[in-house]
Amino acid sequence: MILYILCFTIVKCLRDEWLKGNIPPTSAIIMAMKEGGVFSVFLLESKRGENMVMFGPLQMFVFGFPGNKFKGGILPALDEAREKGIIRFVDYMFVLKDKKGKLTEVEGTDLGDTELVNLGAGIGALMGFGAAGEEGANIGWREGEEMVAESGIGFTKEDMDRVAEDIPKNSSALIMIIEHLWAKDLKQQLMDADAVMLANGMLTRDMFMQIGAIAAAQEAPKKKSTKPKTKKKSAPTKK
Repeated sequence: MILYILCFTIVKCLRDEWLKGNIPPTSAIIMAMKEGGVFSVFLLESKRGENMVMFGPLQMFVFGFPGNKFKGGILPALDEAREKGIIRFVDYMFVLKDKKGKLTEVEGTDLGDTELVNLGAGIGALMGFGAAGEEGANIGWREGEEMVAESGIGFTKEDMDRVAEDIPKNSSALIMIIEHLWAKDLKQQLMDADAVMLANGMLTRDMFMQIGAIAAAQEAPKKKSTKPKTKKKSAPTKK
């Protein structure tokens, strides 16, 4: 979970400062949104002198599978996207717990050692910049490189064990951080135009259903208040 923790920390440190105009567009812009259990983290730029870390937008997904109702289509779909160069895994972790509590745990990445070190250095530079400007970025770059070289980056066995403790029997969890390779050139063009990402999020089916439910709840009192009142008929008087 190191990568996600680092990214989310950067979000909190830099988002408000960027919107205030305190961080120049050539440095770093990170925005994040949590929506329906899906986390999006977009790393636009990490720069230290002439050295530049260039990745496509990074996005983190967290999925749960109650009942382990797999039909064999998830991995082929992911593999197809990877083979076509649409995405690649920065990191992924899959934990399966069967009905008896037996565990199956898988973790991996599509990045090579050099790419992982560059990613760690870029994240360190961003955190350093948020803490102490350009001087902090230089320190963070070096510390990020050293951290990844010594202990790696990404999900660990301890992370998988913690997830395994949290999920019930006969269920699974998939956490993956993917790089959107298809968007690398688009990202570069946006950066060249000094574009600013103000927000991003996932438009999920649950979100639309929630919007419908909220709209219906807000409309119900209006319909009740506009219902015409009927006058009570008075009983006939006896002569």
